[in-house]
Amino acid sequence: MVRLHQARRADFRTGSRLGRDDHTVAWPKPVRPRWMDERTYAALPASLVVREVRSRREQKGFRTTALILVTTLLDAATHPREAVTDLYARRWRVELFFDDLKTTLQMDRLRTKSPAMVQRELLLHMIAYNLLRRLIARGGGHAARASFKGTVDRLQTWTWVIWGASTARHATRCLRHLLDPIAAAEVPHRPGRREPRAVKRRPKSYQLLTRPRHLFHEVPHRA
Repeated sequence: MVRLHQARRADFRTGSRLGRDDHTVAWPKPVRPRWMDERTYAALPASLVVREVRSRREQKGFRTTALILVTTLLDAATHPREAVTDLYARRWRVELFFDDLKTTLQMDRLRTKSPAMVQRELLLHMIAYNLLRRLIARGGGHAARASFKGTVDRLQTWTWVIWGASTARHATRCLRHLLDPIAAAEVPHRPGRREPRAVKRRPKSYQLLTRPRHLFHEVPHRA
């Protein structure tokens, strides 16, 4: 499900009408691009049936905007227009989940060099992320409202206590004390909250270490 490209024009008077501002149309296969070989291009279908949905986004304090969404969910009975619009609005949560990975789990800067080690590092971050989400679900917290950063902080606090438990019963009791605050720590419902792509702290005006240390020469009197 994506937004309609600005180069395309949607005409809801054509195609098969499914409802108000809702229809299906057949997109013909475009001209073969240069990067695609002829065999792959010939294997593609001559046309693709898609569904175009027009939705109006109304929010207090903002201008009303119209969105035209394109999806392959063609059944209007199973996926009505309102449900399609809601699914598109929920895509923003995916961006927030990526933010948890890159910011909280510090995946924004990979430290390995070879492709094989980079794949292992990415896989390790994914495993850690899924384990933390599993911990949130085990505690009974809401998947979308639970504080991911709060979960990481509480886990770092209680890990050594659980590992240092003298008995299995004591470890289970400590785990229960860990899960209860995780379930209780929920992010407040903030509809329409903006998440600008900006950093809070400015980087320091140091040189970039682009060469090995024994070959690097620092510029003197650098402001």
